[in-house]
Amino acid sequence: MSMEITAKRLQQLRERKGWSKTFVAKKIGLKNMATYANYEYGKRQPDHEILVKIAELYEVSIDYLLGRSDNEKLTEEQQLQIDDRTRKVIETYMKLTEEHQFVMEEMINNLYKIQK
Repeated sequence: MSMEITAKRLQQLRERKGWSKTFVAKKIGLKNMATYANYEYGKRQPDHEILVKIAELYEVSIDYLLGRSDNEKLTEEQQLQIDDRTRKVIETYMKLTEEHQFVMEEMINNLYKIQK
Protein backbone atom coordinates (compact mmCIF):
# COMPACT_ATOMS: atom_id res chain seq x y z
CA MET A 1 0.00 0.00 0.00
CA SER A 2 1.28 3.40 -0.86
CA MET A 3 1.27 6.06 1.84
CA GLU A 4 1.47 8.68 -0.92
CA ILE A 5 -1.78 7.50 -2.51
CA THR A 6 -3.52 7.27 0.85
CA ALA A 7 -2.29 10.75 1.82
CA LYS A 8 -3.45 12.27 -1.46
CA ARG A 9 -6.86 10.63 -1.29
CA LEU A 10 -7.42 11.67 2.32
CA GLN A 11 -6.67 15.27 1.43
CA GLN A 12 -8.89 15.19 -1.68
CA LEU A 13 -11.83 13.65 0.18
CA ARG A 14 -11.56 16.13 3.05
CA GLU A 15 -11.27 19.14 0.76
CA ARG A 16 -14.19 17.93 -1.37
CA LYS A 17 -16.34 18.01 1.78
CA GLY A 18 -14.96 21.41 2.79
CA TRP A 19 -13.86 20.07 6.18
CA SER A 20 -10.88 21.06 8.28
CA LYS A 21 -8.30 18.56 9.51
CA THR A 22 -9.42 19.32 13.06
CA PHE A 23 -13.04 18.49 12.21
CA VAL A 24 -12.06 15.15 10.62
CA ALA A 25 -9.75 14.27 13.52
CA LYS A 26 -12.59 14.81 16.00
CA LYS A 27 -15.10 12.87 13.87
CA ILE A 28 -12.85 9.80 13.78
CA GLY A 29 -11.98 10.00 17.48
CA LEU A 30 -8.42 11.28 17.38
CA LYS A 31 -7.28 13.40 20.31
CA ASN A 32 -5.45 15.93 18.16
CA MET A 33 -5.36 17.16 14.61
CA ALA A 34 -1.62 16.54 14.19
CA THR A 35 -2.11 12.79 13.97
CA TYR A 36 -4.63 13.15 11.16
CA ALA A 37 -2.46 15.79 9.45
CA ASN A 38 0.41 13.30 9.42
CA TYR A 39 -1.83 10.85 7.52
CA GLU A 40 -2.46 13.51 4.87
CA TYR A 41 1.24 14.48 4.75
CA GLY A 42 2.18 10.81 4.23
CA LYS A 43 4.23 10.72 7.42
CA ARG A 44 2.06 8.09 9.13
CA GLN A 45 -0.31 5.39 7.94
CA PRO A 46 -3.65 5.04 9.79
CA ASP A 47 -4.15 1.72 11.55
CA HIS A 48 -7.03 -0.57 10.58
CA GLU A 49 -9.48 0.82 13.14
CA ILE A 50 -8.87 4.39 11.99
CA LEU A 51 -9.07 3.37 8.32
CA VAL A 52 -12.52 1.92 8.95
CA LYS A 53 -13.66 5.14 10.63
CA ILE A 54 -12.26 7.26 7.80
CA ALA A 55 -13.88 5.07 5.15
CA GLU A 56 -17.23 5.32 6.94
CA LEU A 57 -16.90 9.09 7.36
CA TYR A 58 -16.16 9.67 3.67
CA GLU A 59 -18.40 6.81 2.52
CA VAL A 60 -15.64 5.16 0.50
CA SER A 61 -14.04 1.73 0.56
CA ILE A 62 -10.85 0.98 2.47
CA ASP A 63 -9.42 -0.39 -0.79
CA TYR A 64 -9.90 3.06 -2.33
CA LEU A 65 -8.16 4.77 0.60
CA LEU A 66 -5.21 2.38 0.32
CA GLY A 67 -4.91 2.73 -3.45
CA ARG A 68 -5.90 -0.87 -4.17
CA SER A 69 -8.91 0.35 -6.15
CA ASP A 70 -9.75 3.47 -8.09
CA ASN A 71 -13.46 3.01 -7.34
CA GLU A 72 -14.45 5.03 -4.30
CA LYS A 73 -17.46 2.85 -3.54
CA LEU A 74 -17.76 -0.91 -3.45
CA THR A 75 -19.89 -2.36 -6.18
CA GLU A 76 -23.27 -3.77 -5.14
CA GLU A 77 -21.89 -7.25 -5.81
CA GLN A 78 -18.91 -6.64 -3.51
CA GLN A 79 -21.18 -5.29 -0.78
CA LEU A 80 -23.29 -8.44 -0.95
CA GLN A 81 -20.35 -10.81 -0.64
CA ILE A 82 -20.58 -12.00 2.94
CA ASP A 83 -19.71 -15.37 4.36
CA ASP A 84 -22.33 -17.99 5.28
CA ARG A 85 -21.88 -17.48 9.02
CA THR A 86 -22.57 -13.73 8.73
CA ARG A 87 -25.50 -14.35 6.41
CA LYS A 88 -27.08 -16.74 8.94
CA VAL A 89 -26.66 -14.22 11.75
CA ILE A 90 -28.34 -11.53 9.66
CA GLU A 91 -31.19 -13.85 8.66
CA THR A 92 -31.78 -14.80 12.30
CA TYR A 93 -31.64 -11.16 13.38
CA MET A 94 -34.23 -10.21 10.76
CA LYS A 95 -36.63 -12.83 12.15
CA LEU A 96 -36.53 -11.29 15.64
CA THR A 97 -39.10 -8.85 16.95
CA GLU A 98 -38.05 -5.20 17.00
CA GLU A 99 -37.62 -5.40 20.76
CA HIS A 100 -35.32 -8.43 20.51
CA GLN A 101 -33.37 -6.78 17.69
CA PHE A 102 -32.71 -3.86 20.02
CA VAL A 103 -31.50 -6.27 22.73
CA MET A 104 -29.16 -7.94 20.22
CA GLU A 105 -27.75 -4.58 19.13
CA GLU A 106 -27.06 -3.65 22.75
CA MET A 107 -25.37 -7.01 23.36
CA ILE A 108 -23.16 -6.61 20.31
CA ASN A 109 -22.22 -3.05 21.28
CA ASN A 110 -21.35 -4.17 24.81
CA LEU A 111 -19.25 -7.09 23.54
CA TYR A 112 -17.42 -4.74 21.19
CA LYS A 113 -16.65 -2.34 24.06
CA ILE A 114 -15.26 -5.20 26.16
CA GLN A 115 -13.15 -6.39 23.24
CA LYS A 116 -11.42 -3.01 22.86
